[in-house]
Amino acid sequence: MARFVLTNRDDVFDSRDEPGFHGGSQIYGGNGDDEIRVFGNANALLGGNGKDVLVAFGDHNILDGGNGKDVLRVIGDGNRLFGGNGVDILVAVGEGNRMDGGNGVDALTSVSFGRLGQVGEGNVLTGGHGFDLFTLNNRSDLRVVNDLHGEPYVLPGPGPGPGIGVVSQGDIIVGVMDEITDYTAGERLRIGAHHEASGPVEINGPGLGATRLDLADGEYAFIRGDQFMNGRFEVDGTGDDLLLVYDASGGGDALFLQGAVVLQGVTDPDSVFIA
Repeated sequence: MARFVLTNRDDVFDSRDEPGFHGGSQIYGGNGDDEIRVFGNANALLGGNGKDVLVAFGDHNILDGGNGKDVLRVIGDGNRLFGGNGVDILVAVGEGNRMDGGNGVDALTSVSFGRLGQVGEGNVLTGGHGFDLFTLNNRSDLRVVNDLHGEPYVLPGPGPGPGIGVVSQGDIIVGVMDEITDYTAGERLRIGAHHEASGPVEINGPGLGATRLDLADGEYAFIRGDQFMNGRFEVDGTGDDLLLVYDASGGGDALFLQGAVVLQGVTDPDSVFIA
């Protein structure tokens, strides 16, 4: 394991310029406004005091801004970002990344993507203490895998029960979903969609097989229920979580890939501020 300790001045560190650098290295910024950039996996970037910029390209890295107004960015999977004390900016592009803003009014941005048929965890965002801003750009193949639930069909009468063909009680929705662990009422949430759906979310192709959620361009909807596994959400009108699904504006009406984020422990859609 290589260990690099920078000075207490404003330092610049780029792993491509360090002959002794390899995966699993540790870089300590110390005091000063440092810029640390690494390419590789399983590294630890510790900014220390000061206004630091920490950037990692790879998987399973740890970025800790420490005290000060820091900027932390990763492209890869399974990384951990800690803003620490101060007004911080955290950005993660990939899957399975976890961001914690710490103390201060922080801005957290997640970009995640799920392939067709993929189920799992996008990125996990924790704002920490302070009134935070969350910006989300998720694209996932969101499907209902058991579209036979809903209000019971009572004979006599034509047609299926009203719960079939729309998201309804008991449906299980799967895909790659982001998560916000500590959303506080009124915190700003940017998803690129600004029109709330006026009715239940429709499903294109009800039946025994997996069926996809159908949202119009720029439309979003709240679905109450419970997240019981990563990328799996059961619709329940008395559940403990909210699933926010959306189709960001400007890209046309997406046929397959929609956005999704679970607001853990949130049950009131009126408390969520879509900025």
